[in-house]
Amino acid sequence: MTAIRRPVQPAGNSLAVLPFVNLGDTDSNPACEGHLDDIHTSVSLIKNLKVIARASSDADPCRNSGP
Repeated sequence: MTAIRRPVQPAGNSLAVLPFVNLGDTDSNPACEGHLDDIHTSVSLIKNLKVIARASSDADPCRNSGP
């Protein structure tokens, strides 16, 4: 028997919360990560909005862009 493949449905309204770039001192990374968590949590409460998992969009949270 041949399997019937269904067409992929578009995701609809979706959003990825991307990490911040820490331009200051690395001691502020916990605050930066906290803000990122707060934003991710807040937007996930919006009805009919799919929020991309943080692990899928966050390779290096609040990384320092210094030399």
